[in-house]
Amino acid sequence: MIFVGIFIYLFDIQLPSVLMDTINSVGSLTAPLSMMMIGSSLAVYPIKDSFTDWRSYVFAFVRLMIVPFVTMIMCRLLHIDAYYANITIITNAMPVGSMVLMLATQYNANVKIVTRNIIVSTLLSVITIPIVVATMLL
Repeated sequence: MIFVGIFIYLFDIQLPSVLMDTINSVGSLTAPLSMMMIGSSLAVYPIKDSFTDWRSYVFAFVRLMIVPFVTMIMCRLLHIDAYYANITIITNAMPVGSMVLMLATQYNANVKIVTRNIIVSTLLSVITIPIVVATMLL
């Protein structure tokens, strides 16, 4: 399927508008479907259990604080343009995304751990993102 898309792109093939509208509609469903999937996994998992496992906090700390600061140091050492460095640093400071949950579901991984880490990292990101941005502006 990917090769079909590459072929259409490389040879600038114009698809009928009905087909393009269908493709665009399916593509625009990605974000709402991922939110529904997270919501359904949260519904069966007690939220209070998310806050009892210390490993989730360690994971969130590494993901939300260590990774952005290492990225910041690397960008400064490599003299990367500030605009691109800031985009990279802020992107690395974001919480765990919904794609991880979809992959965990698809490959029969432990969805409870993924859900727990999504909850903890999302809630802690309210505190950590301003810290990362403030440090970035120094």
